[in-house]
Amino acid sequence: MDLLIKVVDKAVEKEIKIVLNPGHRELRDKEKLRMIFPKLKALILNREEAEEVGSLSEELKPEIIVVTNGRQGAKLYSPLGNLFAEAFAGPVVDETGAGDAFSVGFVAGLIKGLPLDKCLKLGMANGASVVSKLGAKTALLYEQEVEDSFKRNLKIEQII
Repeated sequence: MDLLIKVVDKAVEKEIKIVLNPGHRELRDKEKLRMIFPKLKALILNREEAEEVGSLSEELKPEIIVVTNGRQGAKLYSPLGNLFAEAFAGPVVDETGAGDAFSVGFVAGLIKGLPLDKCLKLGMANGASVVSKLGAKTALLYEQEVEDSFKRNLKIEQII
């Protein structure tokens, strides 16, 4: 955690935006972890991790919070509005790496400057692609496949 705090502080100093998907080790030290949340562009957690972190006061919130919930979809909370994205329908062969694949797709959308609904859709598409094959990296989407993912039907709606 101490190294993570140093890295985050250096990134903030250099005006580098940070997206964090904390692991088990970081989640064990919730108090230190919570102190870096306001410095984040986005925080990505699965439902269980979000329950473990608990509710956040306004001064401890990152700009964007995404909570994934496997086949039940994902929710995104931001000052621009809150969104729900259903999961893509399709075959599930191996769920290993689904959360990491979601994060990669979501962050790629942020880097490209896409609107949050498209970032969410890209994360969902990348996660769905990965679970359709055996292994955590086998079916990660390539850039040329991203446009196809945007053509797939996925319900994204505003939530309160």
